Amino acid sequence: MSPREGHRWGSTLLEPLLAALGDEPDRPLLIFEAGEASKRCSARTLLEGAAGFAQALTAHGVEHGECVVIAWPSSPELLSALFGCYLAGAVPVPAYYPALQHQLAAALERLEAITLKTRARVLLAPQTPVVEAFAQRMGVRRVDPQPPRPLDPAQARARVRPDDLALIQFTSGSTLAPRGAALTHRAMMANYADAIAASGSTPRDVTLSWMPLSHDFGLMAVLVNLLAGGTVVLQQPHEFVLDPLSWLRLIGLHRVTVAMLPNFGLALAERALRRRAAASVDLSSLRLLACGAEPVQPDTVRSFLATARGFGLDPAAFCSAYGLAENTVFVCCRPHGLAVDRVARLALEREGRATPGAVGPGSLEVPCLGRPRPGTRLRIVDDAGAVLGEREVGEVEVASGSRMQGYWEDGEATRAALHGEFVRTGDVGYLVDGELHLVARKKELIIVAGRKISPPDLERVVDQVANVRAGNAVAFGYADHGTEAVGLVVEAARDAAVPGMAAAIIAACEARLQVAPRVVAIVKGGSLHKTTSGKLQRALNRQALLGGELEPALLDYQGPRLGAAHV
Repeated sequence: MSPREGHRWGSTLLEPLLAALGDEPDRPLLIFEAGEASKRCSARTLLEGAAGFAQALTAHGVEHGECVVIAWPSSPELLSALFGCYLAGAVPVPAYYPALQHQLAAALERLEAITLKTRARVLLAPQTPVVEAFAQRMGVRRVDPQPPRPLDPAQARARVRPDDLALIQFTSGSTLAPRGAALTHRAMMANYADAIAASGSTPRDVTLSWMPLSHDFGLMAVLVNLLAGGTVVLQQPHEFVLDPLSWLRLIGLHRVTVAMLPNFGLALAERALRRRAAASVDLSSLRLLACGAEPVQPDTVRSFLATARGFGLDPAAFCSAYGLAENTVFVCCRPHGLAVDRVARLALEREGRATPGAVGPGSLEVPCLGRPRPGTRLRIVDDAGAVLGEREVGEVEVASGSRMQGYWEDGEATRAALHGEFVRTGDVGYLVDGELHLVARKKELIIVAGRKISPPDLERVVDQVANVRAGNAVAFGYADHGTEAVGLVVEAARDAAVPGMAAAIIAACEARLQVAPRVVAIVKGGSLHKTTSGKLQRALNRQALLGGELEPALLDYQGPRLGAAHV
């Protein structure tokens, strides 16, 4: 039965909206907040808009199973375009549409890679000079929707089948060579059902999200609550980043009960709460604040919860979450507040064992991300694929009915990612009593003197150094005369006293972790590469430093000059 009371929601993403169209066609399901403007959309509005998109796609000869790239900003139009693809038998491929000028070059580069990868002939995007120039250069047709039109639910149901592809979700890690996880309606519905059960979502919930709808976590935040029959308040990403107070105020304005954001969003929100202008913020309606999409940092969470408590937030509302595009998104979560496992650092780094440790400089805090839902299995494996025991550290693998079919037209990458029923996540972690604890990304571990060091551990130390722009430090390993060395690229805070920052960072890492970074580069704010959801891209930032791309942004530097020889 659907979490939406009294209705079966079927096994395609169209079914819940079609059910709402029959029962409550004009009840607001989506409230779009764009600056001073607010737009309310019902099931009728979204589906009639979808019918207009479908008619336009059909008129342009789009065939069943053909990929259609959607580069629309987060908005009701994007959702109508998504559902319009289903009505036309096409496979939607969401791509990020930037609102800020400095994001444009990277977004167009990624859009080009996605368009080439899917061999898309049609682009659903706003009519702007930049988009028109892109479409002409790529030889694709930008298609405008036809006017909204009434929808026949029976005909709509006949066009979509559970095992049809519902989405090509491109992963957020790489710009030049993105990989698209191919997901069916059946897989996505199973995953969203797990997320609804884990979050306890009901038709009474109001969910607020600013994360891009082109991102797996952002799309889930919206669709899960629509499927559960609740109301979604949608804000554009740039509005949160430029003014986190706007997001905080929306919580009180709409009596939001569920909100989701990545760790860096918590840091931005806390700084906003510390301002005098935050007096009007009311967080007392929140029953669930889910944090995912990037590693959960216990210090960041504690600091936010301590500040937010003064604005009515119950710390027990916090929920750590873990997911990945290759499993649709959701894998597991740990509700009812922050939970950590304190382990001995050297045993973790040298022996690969998460041995409980006492409070002190020789220990690390590893966040607990909870247990998966029934039907989803987690296991930890070593480099040879052998399953490890409790508190043994290795790669996390996931098996579930939500798993991708594979990477779109990339057999080699698919074979590398799938291990029987399981998908290799590329994340390093361990299990304790069935609960997942994440340490780092496998490819990002830095191996120095026999120790496997997690980049987030270094980055957390750097965040505590004066004049560092919190949440904007990147640690990585690089080759230096046949050995692995540690490098750091760090953004300076606004109006920071820069001289001496690099030396202070090296001293802090030596004191706290007994690790001496060989290179520390201090750069201007806004210089680091990030994904569309705001996640730092360690590999790209490493390449930028090695390639000299960051030279114009350098404010302070300590260590030997690097180049292609250090790749």
